[in-house]
Amino acid sequence: MKKCLSMILAVLLLCGGILSGSLAEGEFEYTAKGKNAEITVINGTGEIEVPAELDGKKVTSIGMYVFNGNTTVKKVTLPEGLQKIERSAFANNDKLKELNIPDSVTSIGNGAFSSCSALETVEISPYHKTYGICNKQLFLKKNMTLLRCYGNENGTCEVFWGIKSIGEEAFNGSKVRAVILPDSVTAIGACAFISCGNLKNIFIPDSVKSIGIQAFCFCESLESISIPAGVIRIEPGIFNYCGKLTDIQVDPANKKYEAQGMLLIDKTRKTVVSATSALKGTVEIPDGIKEIDNSAFQGCSDVKEMIIPDSVKKIGVGAFSNCPTLVVKGHAGSGAQKYCEQNNIRFEVIE
Repeated sequence: MKKCLSMILAVLLLCGGILSGSLAEGEFEYTAKGKNAEITVINGTGEIEVPAELDGKKVTSIGMYVFNGNTTVKKVTLPEGLQKIERSAFANNDKLKELNIPDSVTSIGNGAFSSCSALETVEISPYHKTYGICNKQLFLKKNMTLLRCYGNENGTCEVFWGIKSIGEEAFNGSKVRAVILPDSVTAIGACAFISCGNLKNIFIPDSVKSIGIQAFCFCESLESISIPAGVIRIEPGIFNYCGKLTDIQVDPANKKYEAQGMLLIDKTRKTVVSATSALKGTVEIPDGIKEIDNSAFQGCSDVKEMIIPDSVKKIGVGAFSNCPTLVVKGHAGSGAQKYCEQNNIRFEVIE
């Protein structure tokens, strides 16, 4: 057995397996990638200074979820030579107040600072080639994408003019109450405002052309939203789990979208794109609708029954997920009946 364990360790070492080293600041675990190292675990409290090298290997990456849920680290100092901060690396760290981004960093993953509600200071050189800071907003210079707005929790974030897109998960978990987007913004990325539980107001300018999948998912305080005339693409499920959203306004000049009650409709495709989770009781899909999009009614837990007309020929994946008491009603042989039978959803035939 000992011989087998030794052989396994030898293989891991040769293949760049997980190694660990200890410094005064705490214990670091990492994956070796040739001459480089990606940190995978940091066990420490207070102030953490990430070393430039571990066991002679250059630290070039902070891995996914390294600081996820850490409730003790308040300051992180990253070394010059670091190249990547992976997706969700600092996510859910509600005590982190300060960190730096070295000039060597060329990649920051989506949601790297999600739910970092205490973050107040991000140090970065004004000459950084890839990233910049303006009004406590971290952005990607190349395409002017906002990555994170910090330091204004429980307040208003007024995105500075020049930002062209709101990045994927840019506000994920933020406690911001209001967001004002400038008319330089043309795109809102996937999950951009997901889990912004305090968000009550957002201004979307006429310049916006696209809104990504589940952009406002879990915005539990959002009560109303206005879609401007220029929006030509809205991905599915943008209002999932928005339990207080009772007012959807779409500019009458918008050629593609309209609101029917608490349903967002794609007029050109005759599709229900998304519904708010404020829906209750009985919902009747308008006659003439041909499709119900993926995740359209996800999280509508208070909807008891849904009447679906024969015009609906296609229902997307997870359209009624987390609707535990839902009963779908329609005609025998309809597309709705076939979908319900395939997905174990209760169906009742309307005579």
